[in-house]
Amino acid sequence: MNRLLKHFKAVAHHKKISSACRELNISQPALSKSIKLLEERFGIPLFERLPRGMELTSAGNRLLNRIRRMDMEFQYAVEEIDQLKTGKSQRLAIGAGTVWEKFLPSVISQLFQEFPNLEVIIRSDTNEQLIPDLAEGKLDVVIGGANSQNDRYDQLVFLPLLNVSMKIAAHRSHPLAGQSVISVDDLAQYPWVAYQRSKGEFLSHLFNRKGIKSIRYSLQTELLDVALDVMKKRHALLCVAEQFFYKLPEDEFVQVNFNEPIWNFNSGVWYQSSARYTSVVDRFIEVLTESVSQQVV
Repeated sequence: MNRLLKHFKAVAHHKKISSACRELNISQPALSKSIKLLEERFGIPLFERLPRGMELTSAGNRLLNRIRRMDMEFQYAVEEIDQLKTGKSQRLAIGAGTVWEKFLPSVISQLFQEFPNLEVIIRSDTNEQLIPDLAEGKLDVVIGGANSQNDRYDQLVFLPLLNVSMKIAAHRSHPLAGQSVISVDDLAQYPWVAYQRSKGEFLSHLFNRKGIKSIRYSLQTELLDVALDVMKKRHALLCVAEQFFYKLPEDEFVQVNFNEPIWNFNSGVWYQSSARYTSVVDRFIEVLTESVSQQVV
C-alpha cells in the first residue's frame, strides 16, 4: 500500500496522531506531514481537527472506504493464489440472523458437495455487529435485513431475497392464546422474552405508536430452550420472524392472533461488490437464492 495511504488509514483508525505514530513507529511531525501531503494531493481536508482528536470528513470517509476495498481485493488475490499454489482449503465466513437458520443447512450441504475442502464459519449476530465486520473483511457475506444506516459502506451490495414479517408467539396455556381480538394494551400486560438480541426496534415501534413507552422484558438469551421455558412458566411473549416459527414445538407454542402489522422488512445477502469474483462467495449467493425461491411459496 502507498505510504501516505497507510499513514492515513492508521490515523483514521486511532483518531489520534499520537496513537497512530506508535503503531507506525514514526514521529508526529512525519505523520502530520504525510496527512498534509495527502490533503494537498486531493485539494480537500480529510480530517477535522478537534480538541479530542481527528475525525474524518465526508471526503475522508470516502477515501477510507476505497482503501478498505483495495485491502479486500489484495486479500482475495493472496488467498486465491495461495489456494492455487498449495491446494489449501477454501474458507467462507458467514454472518447470519436467526431468520436464516431454516435455509442454511441445505445451502451449506450443497457447497460441501461442490467444494470438498471448504471450511465454513457461521456467526449469528445482529446487522449492527455483522455489517462493519463485513466491510473490514472479517466476514465474506452477511445474510440479514436491509438497513439504511449501512449505506455509508458504499463498497457493499445488498440483494433482497425474503420478506420478513414479525409475529408474536406464546405458550398454549397463555391467557392470550386462542383469543380472536387482542389489543396492544393486552400485550403490554405480560412480560417478554428477547431471543438472540431480538430486543429490537420493531416491538418498540408498535408500543410507542400506541402511547406505551416501555416493554417489560423478563429474559434476554441466545438459548432457545431457556426462552421457551420462561414463556411457558411466566406467560412471557416472544416477538420473532414468521419464518422462525418452525423451531417452536407445535404442540406447545402458537402464534398470537394479533392482526395489526408489527414490522415488515426485506432480508437478504450483503457482500463486497468485488466478492462476486470469488467462486465460493458467488456460488453461495446463487445456491442461497435458489433455496429461498424453492422454499418460499
